[in-house]
This record gives sequence, structure tokens and C-alpha cells, in this order.
Amino acid sequence: MKKDSITSSIIFNKKNGRNINIDLVKGLCILFVFIGHSGIVTHNYRVIWTSFFMSSFVFFSGYLFKYKENTNLTIIHKTKRLLIVYLLWTIIPFFILSLHSMIGLKKIPSDFTNILLKIIIGIDQPSYLGQMWFLYALYVIELIYILIDNVFKNKKLKVFVIILLAVFGILLNKFGYKLLACRIDTALIMLPIFYFGIIMRHTTNECVKSIMNMKIKEYIPLIIVYLSLVYINGILSDFSISIWAGIYGVFLLFYINAFLGTILTYNIFNSLNSLKCKLCKIINSIFLFFGSNSTTCLITMNLVIYTFGKFIDKLDIFITISEDLKPFLIFILSTLIQIPIAWALKNKYLKWLKGEF
Repeated sequence: MKKDSITSSIIFNKKNGRNINIDLVKGLCILFVFIGHSGIVTHNYRVIWTSFFMSSFVFFSGYLFKYKENTNLTIIHKTKRLLIVYLLWTIIPFFILSLHSMIGLKKIPSDFTNILLKIIIGIDQPSYLGQMWFLYALYVIELIYILIDNVFKNKKLKVFVIILLAVFGILLNKFGYKLLACRIDTALIMLPIFYFGIIMRHTTNECVKSIMNMKIKEYIPLIIVYLSLVYINGILSDFSISIWAGIYGVFLLFYINAFLGTILTYNIFNSLNSLKCKLCKIINSIFLFFGSNSTTCLITMNLVIYTFGKFIDKLDIFITISEDLKPFLIFILSTLIQIPIAWALKNKYLKWLKGEF
């Protein structure tokens, strides 16, 4: 590891070589993804965390990004861990969901083969296949960064190109141009957040380092600021006041909220880790499980919410259950099923399902 890296000063809690606080934040974000896609809460509450949960994944992906022995091996590694996992766990649910319409047919429907081909090429992804597109988007983000990092050696020029691509992504988003299954506009918009994670990892600035180790009295005012900005962002985005407002709200506020939400959550978990409280330990254990198995959790969410959820109304036992209760049921099942799937994927013969081969 390079001497100018401040990894040792930023990582305050380690377990098996991992940053516990990062896993805790990822675990919280995974649960927000579950909640947000199970229909449990309304948009009014969801807006509080949607400003940062995807951004936190991207930020810490940048923070943890490092090259393998060379650029080619890095690309191969990312392809296995992101692209191939995306393809596997998009195609499997698609195949399962398509079985119902294929039963009784003498030949495979043409739309099945067409959609399958689009998934493989990366042109399109059916909306009912869930959020595995995030892995595709992250794969594109990392490929773009690797390309920029290898072409532009000047740091200022690199920052300029990244900002320029982000503006291009904003324009694509504003005018509704969706390219590839990963929604390349999203990948470009998130690129500065990914790069900022890299900067935070390698900076030697004492002020920046202190941001990752704030005291409770220091970040409580920031919570108020964050919630206020989220509220303002929500109001302004409803009115679409300018070209710089899209599905992420007003983009300048979106970037600020993404940073504040990520840093605040990290520091809150850092504070919880320092408390000798049984409840805190239980909460940390739950989030740590989700965070340290984040890929598995995304896979499970796809399988349960977007596969089991399609068949739940077909079962007699669920017909009498209130529509309002079904999202809770799916959420609970999605959470509980993590344990056997996470255990199964630790088996050396199944690790290839997570791109570990």
C-alpha cells in the first residue's frame, strides 16, 4: 500500500481486514433498498434516504477501489464480480418468470429470445427484473474511471473530464435518453461521487481525514442541515425549476446531500461502535451482516421481491391477506432468506455465483 494513503488513519474499526463502518453503511443502504422496493413507505419518507443510499454504495466503491497487478487484470476482475454476476442474476429471474408463459407452448416465444439477447448485450432490462442494473451501472462507472485514469495523467484535467461527463449524464437524464441497461446517464451522474471516494481514500489533508471521524456534537447540526436540504430539494424537484432538475432533484443539491448523507451515516455508525450498549451491538450485527454480504443481498432482493412477489397472489394462503400487509410480508421474507442464501454462497462450489472464480 502506498505511503501517502491514509487508510490506516481513516479506518478506525477493523474486522478481518475490512472497514466495519463501511460495511455497516452498506448494510443500512441494502435495507433501504428492500424497504423502498417493497412498497412499505410513501414517497414523503423515502425521499429522506434516497438522496444517499445509492450514492453511498458508489462513494465507498470508489473508496475501496484499487488496481490489481495491472489494468487488464483489474478489468477482468471487475467483469467477473460485476458484469457476470449481473448477467447471471438477471437472466435467472427472467427465465423463472418466463416459465409461466412458456408452459404449454410448443416452442419458445420470440419475445423471450429477443429480451434475453438484449439482456446479454446490455441494451435493455425488463423493469420487473429489479435492481440488479445497479451492478451493471457500477461496472460502467469503474470502466469509465479506469479509462480516464489511464488516458489523463494530469489530476486537474482528470477532474475536468469527470465533471464534463457528469454534466452530459445530467442532460441525458433530463431529456430522457436511456442508453444501455445500466442507464448510462445514471452511471455518468454518479461518476464524480465514485471519484470523490477515491480522493477521500488517498488524501493526506487533515481536515478531510477529520470528516471521517467526527464527534457527535459536530455532526448533529449537520443532520439538521441535511434534512433541510433534502426537503428543499424535494420541493424544487417537484416544480422542475430548471434544466438542472431531474429524477434526482436539483443536481447541485443532490451531490451535496449524497456527500452529507454518506458521511453522516458513516460517523453515526462510528459513534455507535464506541458505545457499550447491547442494543447497539445487535443493530450493528444486523447491518454488518447485510453490509458484508451486499452482493448476496442484492441477489436475494431480486429473487424474492421480483420473483416470489409475482407468484404470491397465486397462492391461496395469501389471497385473504390485506394488500397493505403484503409488502411487509415480502420485506420480512427478503430479510430472513438472507441467512441460508448467504451461507450457501460461502460454499466454495457456489462462489462463482458471486463472480469469485
